[in-house]
Parts: sequence; C-alpha cells; structure tokens
Amino acid sequence: MQELSLLYDISSSLNAMIEIEELLRFTTAKISMLLEAENTSIILVDKNELYLPLVNEKAATPPELVNGHRFPMNRGICGWVIREGKGLVVSTATEDPRYDPHIDNIGVSGLRSILCTPLQSKGAIIGAIATKNKLDSMFSEEDLHLLNTLAGNLAISIENARLYKELKEAKERLNAENIFLKQEVEKRYKFDQIIGNNPKMRKVFELLEKVIDTPTTVLIQGETGTGKELIARAIHYNSRRKDRRFIDQNCSALPETLLESELFGNKKGAFTGAVSDRKGLFEMADGGTIFLDEISETSPAMQAKLLRVLEEGEIRPLGDTNYKKVDVRILSATNKDLKKEVDSGRFREDLYYRLNVFPIVLPPLRERKDDIVLLAKHFLTKFSQRMHKSIRGFSKEAMEALLNYPFPGNIRELEHEIERVVTIAPDQEIIQIDLLSDHVRQRDELLTLAMNEKGNLKKTIEKVERHMIEESLKALRGNKSRVARELGLSRVGLQKKMKRYGINC
Repeated sequence: MQELSLLYDISSSLNAMIEIEELLRFTTAKISMLLEAENTSIILVDKNELYLPLVNEKAATPPELVNGHRFPMNRGICGWVIREGKGLVVSTATEDPRYDPHIDNIGVSGLRSILCTPLQSKGAIIGAIATKNKLDSMFSEEDLHLLNTLAGNLAISIENARLYKELKEAKERLNAENIFLKQEVEKRYKFDQIIGNNPKMRKVFELLEKVIDTPTTVLIQGETGTGKELIARAIHYNSRRKDRRFIDQNCSALPETLLESELFGNKKGAFTGAVSDRKGLFEMADGGTIFLDEISETSPAMQAKLLRVLEEGEIRPLGDTNYKKVDVRILSATNKDLKKEVDSGRFREDLYYRLNVFPIVLPPLRERKDDIVLLAKHFLTKFSQRMHKSIRGFSKEAMEALLNYPFPGNIRELEHEIERVVTIAPDQEIIQIDLLSDHVRQRDELLTLAMNEKGNLKKTIEKVERHMIEESLKALRGNKSRVARELGLSRVGLQKKMKRYGINC
C-alpha cells in the first residue's frame, strides 16, 4: 500500500510542479523512499556535457564538481546509460569497468549498487535518473521496471519545467530591458535634453511645463524640421501617461481609406484585403498618447471622424456599426497656418478650435540663430560618438558660415549637415569651412565678398540678390511662397526680381 501511495503521490505531483528545482527535489526524495535507497540523483544533458542541476549538499560531492556540477559525456555509469539509451542495474558498482568514483559517488559516501535509467522526451535523451545503495538488499529488475515507468512522465515534466524556466527568465529579461529602454526614452525626452537658450525657446519650455500633466489637447505649429515630434514626445514622456504607448502617425503619408483603417481599425471584410479584424492606432494607444502630424492634410470626412473622437472619446472601426470608447490624449502638428486653412474652407472650424486649445509655436532656426552653436556642438558630439571619431570642434570660419546660413530646413537640415561633415572629416581634426556643403559655404563666401566689394553699389546688391534668390529656390525646391517669406518679399516682389535677373523656376 505504501508503494502504491508513493507512486500516486509522484505521478500526480509531476503534472502540478513547474519550478524545476522544486520538481527535482521532490522527485529524487520520493524515488529514494519508493525504492528504499540512500540517494537519488538526476543528471541532465546540456551542450554535449552532463550536469547535475541539483546536488544534495549534505552528501559527499567531489570538490571539482561543486561549482557548476558539469562533466564529460564519457564519464561514469550514468554517462554510459545516457550515451547508450539503456537502463541497467549494477549490483557491485565499484567493480564495473564503467565506474568513475568522481561521478558515480556523487550524493553518497561510498557507492555499492546503482540503478540508472535514461530520461527520454520527444525521441531525445535529455538525461538520466540514478538511484544508489539499496538500504537492506540489492536492486532488482523489478526496481528497474518501476524506475522506467516513472522516467517517461518525469522526462516530460522536466522538459516542461525547463521551458517554463526559460520563458520566465526571458520574460524577466524583457521586463528589465523594457524598464531600461523606458528610462532611456524618458531621459532622452527630458526638457533638459531639448536644446535651446533662445528667449523664444524658453517661452516654449514654460508652456510645456504648464500643459504636460493635463489632459489638454495640444496643437504644435512650426515649419518643417523645427522639432514638432520631439516636443510631442517630450509632452508624453514627462506626463502621467508615460508608462502607456506613444503612437505617431503622419496624416499625409496615407490615402484617406488607408488612414481611416490605420487610425480606427477595421472589421474583417470591410474592404478588399481585410482578412481579419484589426485594431487601429487609437485603440492601441488607449491610456496613452497619439500624435497626428500634418493634421492639415486630412480630408473633410476624416476631420469629422477626428472631431467625434475629441468630443465623445469614441471611435468606430471601418466596417463596424458599434462605437468603442478610448482614453487617448491627442497631440497634433502642422507646418501650415491652420487658421488660414479654416478661412479658406479647407479645414473644419469646429475641429480647429478643439485642436487649438493649447497652441505651441516653434520658431524656425533662423529666428534663434544663437542656438545654432549649441545645436551644432550637440550634433557634433552625437555623430562623433556614433562614428567612433574624436572631432575637436569647428573652426571660426566654419561656425560663422553655419551662423550666416538661413537653414530653410531648420534643425533637421543642420543635423544632416553636421552628420555629413563628421562622416567626411578626418579623425582628431577641427572641422574647416571647406568641409561644409557648397550651398552653406557659398552663401558665407558671397556675404564676405559683398562686405569687401568695392565699386558700383547697385551691381553688388544685384549680385547678392540674385545669388540669394537662386540658393533659396534650390533649397526650398522651387516653393516661391516659402522663398518669398524667407527673403522678406511678397510673392509678386519675388516674381519681379526673378524676371529682372532672368531666373527660371
């Protein structure tokens, strides 16, 4: 009866235990009781070696195995069982040619007899179970049969426990990495990581401090390359929502139907290719923040749907008849004057007022030239580290050229310019003016030429005007409205000058 009780106890417990150490301690103790033996050990295979995952600290253990408990596959009676895949009973272990005192004596003070059988799972041998020194007699073939019966279920339980341990460790690693990455992201988007001492930027920082921990909708306005997404991320990662998702979507990047599906999700069969239900970005950002860049590029139909989200906190996936509640903070951005878009009828007035609750206007780089030095040095450090270089700084002429250039592409253009320069600059050197892009360098050279020019004032002015118009048209890809604004001219005034100088675009 005691034997049956122990068998039942072992069998029922194997399926319930998922911690490998608990499983091995319980199993080895119960098998020793079942077979009336001095000790039971489990040896497992790992990377063409044998190792003892659990050692009875009170029993004798060879000193060379205390750390790691690993040994070669060809050692001992247990090693033979694992290599051959056969169980065996050895009544006089020390006389067996396969006997290795350093391995087979583990767990006992002196080995007399041993019962050992392989552990097999999914057609592969994963280890062996060895029971040593029957207390009152010798091991029998019946004992081996009993151990074989237990070995099959034990092998499956060990594999399950191993898998559980691996998944648990992987989850812990992922959690640790996730915490680290979150900390790095939060550190990256702290206000002190946003570079700018210009009064206009200090005003932006003051506004951010006021709005960050509120649910208020924010509209970020500024030219392309002024850092609108950076500001949006700073708002999210310094707010109470920082532990939830930040999701950004450029509204001009997708056609209307795809944008609707991307933002609100879709039901299976809602359109060709919709083979399953799909969550949209609003639902994925629930509890967090969504950033809608280029909001001015949305269609009137999309604007109506966005208005409902802002007013009711509800979305309706494409092809669905039901609405879903979402808790999402909406940040939006545009490089256009949204009020002018409203006045021209291209943007809904009611949506404009819901988005423009708290406007933040980012100044172009040409209006914060005193920050160019700080930004250039920041990007120099960033790209020098990335490229494993030690660039020593900028020459006076190179920095003056950067300060004289208007950077129509703003901070993004400056960043790309410094990245290019660091790429081609010799290590351990100072960046000279000749390494700068032609359009940056030539503008500075022209200004220098104009300052030193002698003779006819009118011709000098015309020369400078012509060059500035040509360079601005090139930098702004022929956008005459932006060129006129950049040069402080009306569009009509720009066109007259282009005609006078024979500039075609």
